[in-house]
Amino acid sequence: MNRTTAPDIRKIDQLFDCAMPVKAGAIREVRRTEEFYIKLDKRKNHSFKSEFDRAIQLQKAGIPVTDPIFYTTTEKGSFLVTGALEGISLEEYLKNHSPGKDFYFMAADLLKKMLKKGFIHTDFHLGNLLYSEKENRFVLVDVDGIKKIPPFLVPLVPEYIRFHLLTEFRSHLNKEEMSALFRSAGVNSPEKFYSRLFIRNAGKIRHSWARRKKQILSGYPKFTVPDNDTLTDRDNAGKKCEDLPLDNGRNLFLAHFYLKLIRVPHRELQTLDLKNDRVTAVAADHDQPEKTAAEEMIARLQFYGIDTTISDWRKGNGNLPELYSLEKVAASPLISQTTE
Repeated sequence: MNRTTAPDIRKIDQLFDCAMPVKAGAIREVRRTEEFYIKLDKRKNHSFKSEFDRAIQLQKAGIPVTDPIFYTTTEKGSFLVTGALEGISLEEYLKNHSPGKDFYFMAADLLKKMLKKGFIHTDFHLGNLLYSEKENRFVLVDVDGIKKIPPFLVPLVPEYIRFHLLTEFRSHLNKEEMSALFRSAGVNSPEKFYSRLFIRNAGKIRHSWARRKKQILSGYPKFTVPDNDTLTDRDNAGKKCEDLPLDNGRNLFLAHFYLKLIRVPHRELQTLDLKNDRVTAVAADHDQPEKTAAEEMIARLQFYGIDTTISDWRKGNGNLPELYSLEKVAASPLISQTTE
């Protein structure tokens, strides 16, 4: 990393106040300057020592991380300073880019290297892996979720934890490509693993929906409905992302979340038990013709009694399908019953 001198530890408060916001929450904030990321934790008695030490350990093992510089505590809270990278999270990158297959296999190689060294990330998702298009490489951030165990114990860690990162690429790759990706990362039976993954995640749709429903109806903090006419979606830094018209108040509000919950490709839903809050699903039949992303969403919504057609859909970020209007979902009995 091209870094000159570390910031003055005595002036970290001032540097943080002048830095550009990246993420903001009630407890933690991340800001950046041209050369540094500055993470603040406002909790009393919190220390970034473990995260700093883990970053050093990863560096020594040859795993790319944002360069750990120092950690300290002031009256404002605990700070962790790392080197900045000219890049963005995979989550953001894939919203606007459609990279080739080598991109995904490069991520699989990094994961395989981590597992070989005995590093397990318990919450490895697209948000804590940065991609530098200029340097064509990935770099880890938020490494506090990474645990170090003896390499011979790695196979004992459940596969759904070890390979979770790769499952997040399923919106961008077809079933055969996903199987090849799993195999390259070290999964012995990719097809069986993928099927088990669907079975494991099936019940989460309805359980997550019940939890999200309560959050939304009580006023979920990420969203605001200032005048009951517009739904404003904001990212973690508070930046306004989109405005969605609200013709049916909370129903449309719930519909926006619901589409996100059921948008899992390569899966076919079989039964839905609204009374007992259960759903069963299986992996899509490999012998069946590959559906387009829009066709998959149409079939999934039809399962829930929500009818849409190809003309209702368009390509969104990362070529993922977007519904032109949420009214059809908002007016469905499934959504309406939740707001009664």
